[in-house]
Amino acid sequence: MPAALRVPVFAYVCVIVCMAAQAIGRALHLRTTASWCVAAGAISFMASDSLLAIDKFVAPIPGVYLWVLGTYYLAQWLIVHGMLPALHER
Repeated sequence: MPAALRVPVFAYVCVIVCMAAQAIGRALHLRTTASWCVAAGAISFMASDSLLAIDKFVAPIPGVYLWVLGTYYLAQWLIVHGMLPALHER
């Protein structure tokens, strides 16, 4: 990885890990299906970004964009699916 990217990539990784940790912590606290959907979505999003990073900075992954898009769209669906019940309560 180029030296100029090390700090920004590290900061981005920290933000993504904090997002997933907060979603998991919320799910452990609330123990609802919806909160577990959001947590699974956060983990799937982290997996999507990890696949991109591994492909770019470590080693090429065959069919990486299929896996990236699959985990990304799964993440989006899970997060929205988990948040809809909260929006309907209002």
